[in-house]
Amino acid sequence: MVEQVEKRAKQKLVVGWGGNTNYEGLAASPEVSTEIMTNNVRVTIMAVGLGVTAGIGTGYVLIMNGLMLGGLAGVATNYSVDYLFWSVILPHGILELTAICIAGGAGLVIARAIYAPGDLPRRDALRIAGGEAGQLLAGVAAMLVLAGFIEGFITPTTLPPGVKIGFALLTGVFMSAYLMVRPKTA
Repeated sequence: MVEQVEKRAKQKLVVGWGGNTNYEGLAASPEVSTEIMTNNVRVTIMAVGLGVTAGIGTGYVLIMNGLMLGGLAGVATNYSVDYLFWSVILPHGILELTAICIAGGAGLVIARAIYAPGDLPRRDALRIAGGEAGQLLAGVAAMLVLAGFIEGFITPTTLPPGVKIGFALLTGVFMSAYLMVRPKTA
């Protein structure tokens, strides 16, 4: 079993247009991109929506995603394919993981309204928090669409891992610049 995992982990990605598939048998296509975007939206909605559990569900979603990523990174490192692993994760993961963390923050905004509504009645605090969370979710949606596009069409290409990691770094720089200089709204 371990040998099979190692063999699969060390295979190079051979994906592109025309029906070529990667090591998991997935083709780079609009269908794959749509499926990935749908999953990302589901996780994001869970991270926000579970804020109504006073943040317990939101924390669970974030912790489980972190454990999954950390576990996979550990396996990749164990089999000396961590560079390849990160070249597959980072191109879309920079946006996707940031979006999921922001969604978790939106869920915690809702949670705060439940356990610390301040001087407002809890219902009013939840209404205000819901509006704030909704604004965060709107921004996250755009990030997830772009991350899904990258994951469906760029991540699985045969580009060298260094190029993919370079793309991820540029994505991170542009995202950081946008988040730091974008116009602030009241």
